[in-house]
Amino acid sequence: MSIIRTPLLLPLALGLLPAASITMSISAPGEQATFITTALTEDFNSLSTGNRTTSYIGTIGTYQLTTTSAFAILAANQFGGANGSRYMSIGAQSGTTGSVFLQLNADYNYFGFWWSAGDAKNGLSLYDGNQFLARISTADIVAKLTPKTGTVQAVNGNFYNNALYFGNPNNTTQNTGEPYAYVSLVTAGTTFNRIVFDNSSSLSTGFENDNHSVYFGSVTVPGTSVFISTTQTAVPEPGTSVILTVGLLLVGFARLRRPAKLGDDTLCENPSRPASPPRRL
Repeated sequence: MSIIRTPLLLPLALGLLPAASITMSISAPGEQATFITTALTEDFNSLSTGNRTTSYIGTIGTYQLTTTSAFAILAANQFGGANGSRYMSIGAQSGTTGSVFLQLNADYNYFGFWWSAGDAKNGLSLYDGNQFLARISTADIVAKLTPKTGTVQAVNGNFYNNALYFGNPNNTTQNTGEPYAYVSLVTAGTTFNRIVFDNSSSLSTGFENDNHSVYFGSVTVPGTSVFISTTQTAVPEPGTSVILTVGLLLVGFARLRRPAKLGDDTLCENPSRPASPPRRL
């Protein structure tokens, strides 16, 4: 007698669905742009310096800004500016504690940015529509690069001195107490179309960043990169195709368990073999 019940197939089938995740890595010390040559990039160089409180439509999407959720555009200094260019910051420089929303112009599975004068309060939250996926914290990078006198191992097995990530790479004598790195986020099993930048609602530090790059397609992280973390995303609601697939599995299983009918030779183990005659008592 079968002890499997049809309703148990639903959680079983959903459990077989691949889990979605976000992997974070940093490029080799000194790199300030994405390794994906065909990625779209917003470098903020077309914007005037100063605080911006009205939304900005850029290369990769719309940065939704208000008087309480603003960003500052700054000329290159000791705290940021990839390769000496202008950069964006929220928090101490913008004087606002609100998060900045970036509505992307398409669905992507890669986002990269140059993280400068980094600290543990910086964060990014990824969304697929209204579905929250995960918040990625730069505190994981800070932890990876601590202590400054230690080393980190790249994907290819090579080691870097942590100290190589500290200090502005455009002038290594500047701000040597804070890390600088190009950060890459790659999703698996999902895409995203909205990013929320936050500084943990703090004005004591800034979230300095530049060279926002997006891409959709197969992504191979270079061997020179350093793995930081993998974050499982929030479980999304099952899509229509998933529900349909599970429904078909249930129907098929129910048909297999249907009681045999008299004369239904499709249920015989060997239709060519005649049925045994009844025994006499």
